[in-house]
Amino acid sequence: MTLAAFVLIKVDTGAERNVYDEILAIEQTELVHELFGEWDMIALINLSSPEELDHFMTEVVRKIEGVNLTSTMIVAR
Repeated sequence: MTLAAFVLIKVDTGAERNVYDEILAIEQTELVHELFGEWDMIALINLSSPEELDHFMTEVVRKIEGVNLTSTMIVAR
């Protein structure tokens, strides 16, 4: 079973391209889109468990230089 989640991401001004490229390069990332408005990006990620999601967010996404806030929404299937 796969766990899908959308991640909203705010980044530091000027870091958009770097953050976009780094998130897109992650194996679990299905897509990334830049946004206009309160959030700068949205990414769809596919993982195998809530524990993997926890590791993915704390040890991968939040450690990307320029990421300053995230909000994760797990997809109900």
